Amino acid sequence: MDNLFDFEDVLILEDVFVDTLSELNIYIEESLALYLDVDIHGYEKHTYYHEFRLIDWQNINSSNFTMLDKIELSSYGFIDDEEYNEESWLVTEGETATFSIESTIVEPFTKEIAFVYLINGEPSEIDKISMFHQLYIELDIHGCKKNALFWESSAYISYLMYKNKNYVGSFMHLFIAFEGVLRFLTGDTDTFELEKVYKSYTGKKFSSQIKKYKKLRNTIMHGNEGQGLEIDEEVLSQLLEEIKELYFMKSV
Repeated sequence: MDNLFDFEDVLILEDVFVDTLSELNIYIEESLALYLDVDIHGYEKHTYYHEFRLIDWQNINSSNFTMLDKIELSSYGFIDDEEYNEESWLVTEGETATFSIESTIVEPFTKEIAFVYLINGEPSEIDKISMFHQLYIELDIHGCKKNALFWESSAYISYLMYKNKNYVGSFMHLFIAFEGVLRFLTGDTDTFELEKVYKSYTGKKFSSQIKKYKKLRNTIMHGNEGQGLEIDEEVLSQLLEEIKELYFMKSV
């Protein structure tokens, strides 16, 4: 098996995760337009602010996701029409102040996104604009598809846990995904020994690596989490590659 992760490669494991989950049709992307009412509050009138911030939490009403990962902003601004079109007036600055979306915060499980608004200057001008005009935002949403199978959700949660530097949790969910995709592909939910199912499907025995990972999974499940200290990015990338190979393999 080729090693998917090379420490000398510029491609980091987070990118490998996303690319692989995308190939497995777990990680998806969708473009969405939002029309928001922005309430500018908490500022002192006739006061110039070098940096004035507001946080606005919004629920993302998309039926295509079960969990979110990140969003990317395409364009945004206050518009003079109910619906945006090429002729819509779209503004992010005035004579005394500028408005921008500095950053976003994504809650993966609740599908909420916080927009961090940044105003430089005298906020009352932006306040007046927001009273009569909606904030239009074009964004690309990335995350886990709706109605994902259990093994698919496990693979995605492994990705989220890796991003949170929880390598043990990421490994455990990834091994669940490995066994889950094997059971899904074979339809064999009765055979107790996983290696028998694997050999029946692939025509070969577990490699030394898979045997090692299975033993490590069992050890951690029995409360010996200290054994998980040996889990690193290379372990995760190899197990991720095993899942990918299984998914795209034709039964012998």
